[in-house]
Amino acid sequence: MVIETTEREAKWLAASANMEHGLALKPGEVRAVFRAFVRARKHRNARGVLLSYREIGFELGKPHTTVRNWMMKD
Repeated sequence: MVIETTEREAKWLAASANMEHGLALKPGEVRAVFRAFVRARKHRNARGVLLSYREIGFELGKPHTTVRNWMMKD
């Protein structure tokens, strides 16, 4: 299947697929997935409001405290 998308969205789709393939990602790879998530603006809802750390954590399979730490560093 081929879809038209932006480069940022394509990177998020690739990162998302990597999280779901069954092999555990290294910590640096998980952090790269988080960055792709943010760059693709997935950290905002349809109205543009920021998601909570818990909502982002749920999407990425990480605790909200980890997401908070990443957000503070980035």
